[in-house]
Amino acid sequence: MKVLNCCQSDWANFSHDNANALRSVGVHCIDVKIYRHSFGYPDQSRIMTLHEIRHQMLHADVVQIMHSDLKMLSLAKDMDKKRIIVYHTGTAYRQGSKMMNQIFNPHVEKSVLALGEFAGLGAKNEVYMVGAIDTRQIAHTENADKVYAVAHYPSNKWKGSDTIERAIRDLHGQRHDFNFKMSKKTVDYDQQLKRMNGCDIYVELLSTHQMDKQYGSWGISALEAAAMGKIVITCHTTEGIYEEAYGVKTPFIVCHSEQELKDKLNHLLNQPLEEIRRLQGLSREWVVKYHSYKASGERIKWIINKN
Repeated sequence: MKVLNCCQSDWANFSHDNANALRSVGVHCIDVKIYRHSFGYPDQSRIMTLHEIRHQMLHADVVQIMHSDLKMLSLAKDMDKKRIIVYHTGTAYRQGSKMMNQIFNPHVEKSVLALGEFAGLGAKNEVYMVGAIDTRQIAHTENADKVYAVAHYPSNKWKGSDTIERAIRDLHGQRHDFNFKMSKKTVDYDQQLKRMNGCDIYVELLSTHQMDKQYGSWGISALEAAAMGKIVITCHTTEGIYEEAYGVKTPFIVCHSEQELKDKLNHLLNQPLEEIRRLQGLSREWVVKYHSYKASGERIKWIINKN
């Protein structure tokens, strides 16, 4: 079986990690895209022209179209008996699910939903799966600060960063026994991992809506922080969907309001170091067991072969 992962822009290196996961379990997979990522990932999908991507499609058994990419569908949809799977991963589908379903559903055999809030919006033969993480590259590290460190480094404007900053600075004004590290500056991938490494607790997300659409599902940065062995605080408005798909709860500390963030963070900061290290270890163990390349590769392979 030959699989092709394709898109124009590969947000969060999602398609490339998906392909690496498939390759880790012995599936022949090629991943291609048109544009290089602004985050400067050291390892990315191959850059190709539309003509070159179409040639790759002709020789693939399964075409996985990432990020609801309409251009890739236009290349693949007229190929006779070509197996097409679409991945709906973010803003494009959230803000236009009805239109996307009308366009994709007639041509795909199944739809992979990367976020729980997309469930039940009408995608054809939907199946839920989150991203894959290279847990060999992203190692478990411990912060060397003398006091606990809390960090937030948003990758986009939808993370609820203003609310997060206000809540944590207010808490920091009440107690000065922790460090707070935050920056909205976009940096390359290696630098992002380096600064995330310098904390004990990573606050990823505090926003339940994107404009008028449901939001509130954690993303790749939460998985990266967990792989580093950080305690992750985030939103998770569809916990049941995750638990039904994976048969386990996440280790995340879930918050959906400013006050809840302050209360739960305050509770964590009162814990002894031994408890903090235990919780950090649970984060790492969970992401390796359920979302490493090998674990993800087996799930992707199951999705492809699923009737």
